[in-house]
Amino acid sequence: MKGLLLSNLYSIEKSIKVCMLFAIIAIPFMLMATDQGPVLRIAFLAPFFLLAITSLETLKHDNESGWNKYEITLPVKRAHIIRSKYFTFLLLVIIGSIVTSLGMLIASFLDWFQFTTSSFTPIAKGVSIALCIGALAYPLTYILGTKKSEIVMGSSIGFSFGLWFLLGGLFSLNGQNSDEIFAIIHLIVSVLCFTVSYFVCRVIYSRKEF
Repeated sequence: MKGLLLSNLYSIEKSIKVCMLFAIIAIPFMLMATDQGPVLRIAFLAPFFLLAITSLETLKHDNESGWNKYEITLPVKRAHIIRSKYFTFLLLVIIGSIVTSLGMLIASFLDWFQFTTSSFTPIAKGVSIALCIGALAYPLTYILGTKKSEIVMGSSIGFSFGLWFLLGGLFSLNGQNSDEIFAIIHLIVSVLCFTVSYFVCRVIYSRKEF
């Protein structure tokens, strides 16, 4: 399991470093903008989008290198292979949270942004968006293949924002902490979707022939 996880990370090591560097440099300058409404949303969501897409590159890399055919011959269960993919995704989401928080702290230190406890709300939304993308992208990729990655990614992003707007319609909250409450609800639903996706993907992969 540990070896599979390290293999996934090594295959996208350069992309991870580029995303982290971009986020750490870009977020403080984006937070410096005068109109922080839309800029804030972009600043907080961008790292999660980039890292989510980067994580899914492991599937494409495995297919192009032939690793996906070789790893099933190793003395590991197919369930462990799927688990390593999902753990890799979760690890990158955690990295995205840390990098985004670091970017906010840098901006706060430079007096470009006021860092408060409410600053974690958009981070929670970014995590939720990323989890929803992964929840649909992994099963779809194993069904459609990596050659249709554009369709997979477009569908996954559409599903992610569709769920956001659906929950927004179902839970029309008003009040002082409405944004924080919605972020928590969205995060819980996203975690459930990601969990269900993991078990669905295990079934798909167990029946997949290479």
